[in-house]
Amino acid sequence: MSTQRFMALLAIFILSLSIFIPYLKYQEYKTREEMRLDLNVSAKLVESHFQNYRASYNSTSSTYLNKKVDEDDSRVAIDRVLLLRSKLIQLNISKNKIEDVDRCLNKTYNFYHTEEFYDALTQARVCAILASDYLGSHLVATNRTEFLDYTFKELQNITIIKDDIEGRWEEKMKNGVEFTDYMVTGLKIEHNLIEAEIFLNRSAISLEKLKQEHTPTTPEEAENLTLLGSRITNDLEYARSFLEDALVLMRHVNMGNFQPTELESEVDMLRKNLSEIDRPCNITVMMAKVACDWKDYHKRRGIIALQKGYYSAANYHLLYSIAIAEGLREFKSLALEFNSSKSLTDKAKIILRLRGEAINSLEECSRDTITSLYLKDPTGWYFKRAENTLRNTLNPEIPYSIYRTHDYDSHIVYDYEMTKVLAQKFCPYLTVMTKGYE
Repeated sequence: MSTQRFMALLAIFILSLSIFIPYLKYQEYKTREEMRLDLNVSAKLVESHFQNYRASYNSTSSTYLNKKVDEDDSRVAIDRVLLLRSKLIQLNISKNKIEDVDRCLNKTYNFYHTEEFYDALTQARVCAILASDYLGSHLVATNRTEFLDYTFKELQNITIIKDDIEGRWEEKMKNGVEFTDYMVTGLKIEHNLIEAEIFLNRSAISLEKLKQEHTPTTPEEAENLTLLGSRITNDLEYARSFLEDALVLMRHVNMGNFQPTELESEVDMLRKNLSEIDRPCNITVMMAKVACDWKDYHKRRGIIALQKGYYSAANYHLLYSIAIAEGLREFKSLALEFNSSKSLTDKAKIILRLRGEAINSLEECSRDTITSLYLKDPTGWYFKRAENTLRNTLNPEIPYSIYRTHDYDSHIVYDYEMTKVLAQKFCPYLTVMTKGYE
C-alpha cells in the first residue's frame, strides 16, 4: 500500500471518528434526556392521580368483631404468649429471639389498651406462633426424643380440642343463629376450624417424617432438621390458635331463627359454577400463576367447608375462587401489556387505569358488615399494598423507586387487578344474596 493511499485512509478514519464519537455522545445525551423526561412525566401522572382519586371505603367488620371479644378473651391469648416466652427464657434462647417476641407483644398491647380486643387476640396468636417456631427449632436440635414426646402430646391434645369445638359448633348451628352474625362471626369460626384441621394434618405428616430422619452428620442436615422442628411446632401452634379463636367467637354468637342449611342450595350452585370454569394452573405467566394458586387455595377450603356443612365459609371461599378463575385471562393479558411497555409513562398509565377501576369498584360496594368482611382482603391487603408500593416508587430513598430502577414493580398491577376482580364479584353477589334474608 502506497504512503499516499495509507494517509488517505487514515484521514478518512480520523474524520469518521470525529463524526461518530460526537454522534454517540449526542445519542447518549438524547437517551438520558428522554429517560429523565419519561420519569418526570410518569411521576407527575402518579402524583396527580393520588391527589384526585382516593379510596373512601371504610370497613365496619373489624369494629363488629372487636365487640365479639372481651378483655378476658384477649388476656388469655396474651397469657399463652407469656407462657411460651418463659419457656424460651428457661431454655436460654438467644436474646434477639426473646426481643422479637417482645416486639410482637408490644403490638398486641397497643390493641389491648385501645380496647380493640379482637385485634389484640389475633395479634397475640401471631406472637405465640413466633415463639413456638423458636421453641421447636431449639428443642429438635438439642433433644429429639423430648421434642417428639412434646409434639406428639400436643398433637393429641389439640386433636381432642378440635373434635370438641367442632361438636359444639354443630350443635349451635342446629339451634339457629342470627343471619348477619352467621355470615360474619360464623365465617371466622368456620374458617378457623378448617385451618386448624389443615395445620394439624400437616404437623402429623411432618412428625412422621421426623421419626424417619437419621442423626444429622453435616451442617446442612442439621439445618434441615432445625427447620423441620420449627415447622412442626409452628403448625401445631397455628392449629391451637385457630381453635382457641373459634371457641372465643363461638361464645359470642347471637342466637336466632336462621338455619345455616338454608344456604346449602346457593353454595352447591357456587360449587357447580366453579367446576365449569375451573382449569389447572398450568400457566407460565407469573402474575396469572400466582393468582391461579390463590384460586386453588380458596377452592380447597371451599370444598372442605361444603363437605362439613360450613356454609358461610364455603360461600366465601368458593366465591373467592370463582372471582379469580373468571379473571385469569385478564391477569395474563395485563402481564403481557405491562411487560411489553417500553416507557415508564406507558406503565404508569396502565397502573393508574387499574387503580381507578379498583377505586370505582370499591365505591360501588355496600358498607354493610358482611360485605365489609368479604372486602377485607381487597381493601386491607391488596389495595393497601398497591398504594404503599406505588407511593414508595416516588421516593428516591427507597431502593425500588423509579428514580433508582427506572421501572415499576409489576406487583402493583397484580394488587390493583385483584382488588377490582374481587370487589366486582363479591359486592353484587352479596347485595342480591343478603336481600333474601333481611
